[in-house]
Amino acid sequence: MAGQKVVVYDVATLRQYQSFLVSTAAEIEELYSRLMTATELQNGNWCDPQYDALKSSIESYVSMARAQITHLDNSADYIARLVSKLEAI
Repeated sequence: MAGQKVVVYDVATLRQYQSFLVSTAAEIEELYSRLMTATELQNGNWCDPQYDALKSSIESYVSMARAQITHLDNSADYIARLVSKLEAI
Protein backbone atom coordinates (compact mmCIF):
# COMPACT_ATOMS: atom_id res chain seq x y z
CA MET A 1 0.00 0.00 0.00
CA ALA A 2 2.56 2.57 1.06
CA GLY A 3 5.00 1.39 -1.61
CA GLN A 4 2.67 2.30 -4.45
CA LYS A 5 2.44 5.67 -6.14
CA VAL A 6 -0.83 7.53 -5.91
CA VAL A 7 -1.89 10.80 -7.51
CA VAL A 8 -3.96 12.92 -5.15
CA TYR A 9 -5.93 15.89 -6.43
CA ASP A 10 -7.63 16.94 -3.23
CA VAL A 11 -6.36 17.31 0.36
CA ALA A 12 -9.83 16.43 1.70
CA THR A 13 -9.69 13.11 -0.14
CA LEU A 14 -6.25 12.46 1.30
CA ARG A 15 -7.60 13.20 4.78
CA GLN A 16 -10.49 10.80 4.11
CA TYR A 17 -8.02 8.10 3.14
CA GLN A 18 -6.09 8.69 6.37
CA SER A 19 -9.33 8.26 8.34
CA PHE A 20 -10.00 5.04 6.46
CA LEU A 21 -6.55 3.70 7.40
CA VAL A 22 -7.04 4.62 11.06
CA SER A 23 -10.48 3.00 11.23
CA THR A 24 -9.24 -0.12 9.44
CA ALA A 25 -6.37 -0.47 11.91
CA ALA A 26 -8.79 -0.08 14.82
CA GLU A 27 -11.15 -2.66 13.32
CA ILE A 28 -8.36 -5.19 12.84
CA GLU A 29 -7.14 -4.60 16.39
CA GLU A 30 -10.64 -5.11 17.79
CA LEU A 31 -11.26 -8.31 15.83
CA TYR A 32 -7.98 -9.95 16.80
CA SER A 33 -8.33 -8.82 20.39
CA ARG A 34 -11.76 -10.48 20.57
CA LEU A 35 -10.35 -13.60 18.93
CA MET A 36 -7.54 -13.87 21.50
CA THR A 37 -9.95 -13.28 24.38
CA ALA A 38 -12.33 -15.96 23.12
CA THR A 39 -9.44 -18.38 22.63
CA GLU A 40 -8.11 -17.81 26.13
CA LEU A 41 -11.59 -18.39 27.59
CA GLN A 42 -11.58 -21.89 26.04
CA ASN A 43 -8.49 -23.01 27.93
CA GLY A 44 -10.37 -25.39 30.24
CA ASN A 45 -12.67 -26.81 27.57
CA TRP A 46 -10.18 -28.72 25.43
CA CYS A 47 -7.41 -31.23 25.89
CA ASP A 48 -4.12 -29.43 26.29
CA PRO A 49 -2.50 -30.47 22.97
CA GLN A 50 -5.56 -29.27 21.00
CA TYR A 51 -5.74 -25.98 22.84
CA ASP A 52 -2.01 -25.36 22.64
CA ALA A 53 -1.98 -25.97 18.87
CA LEU A 54 -4.96 -23.69 18.27
CA LYS A 55 -3.65 -20.97 20.56
CA SER A 56 -0.27 -21.09 18.82
CA SER A 57 -1.91 -20.67 15.40
CA ILE A 58 -4.09 -17.81 16.59
CA GLU A 59 -1.15 -16.08 18.26
CA SER A 60 0.68 -16.31 14.94
CA TYR A 61 -2.27 -14.68 13.13
CA VAL A 62 -2.48 -11.98 15.80
CA SER A 63 1.23 -11.27 15.40
CA MET A 64 0.78 -10.84 11.64
CA ALA A 65 -2.24 -8.61 12.26
CA ARG A 66 -0.21 -6.42 14.61
CA ALA A 67 2.38 -6.00 11.85
CA GLN A 68 -0.43 -4.88 9.52
CA ILE A 69 -1.74 -2.50 12.18
CA THR A 70 1.73 -0.99 12.60
CA HIS A 71 1.99 -0.54 8.84
CA LEU A 72 -1.46 1.10 8.71
CA ASP A 73 -0.60 3.39 11.64
CA ASN A 74 2.70 4.40 10.02
CA SER A 75 0.92 5.13 6.74
CA ALA A 76 -1.75 7.20 8.51
CA ASP A 77 0.94 9.17 10.37
CA TYR A 78 2.78 9.82 7.11
CA ILE A 79 -0.42 11.05 5.47
CA ALA A 80 -1.15 13.33 8.45
CA ARG A 81 2.30 14.91 8.10
CA LEU A 82 1.81 15.24 4.35
CA VAL A 83 -1.59 16.91 4.80
CA SER A 84 -0.06 19.36 7.28
CA LYS A 85 2.66 20.27 4.79
CA LEU A 86 0.15 20.64 1.94
CA GLU A 87 -2.09 22.86 4.03
CA ALA A 88 0.90 25.05 4.91
CA ILE A 89 1.60 25.73 1.25
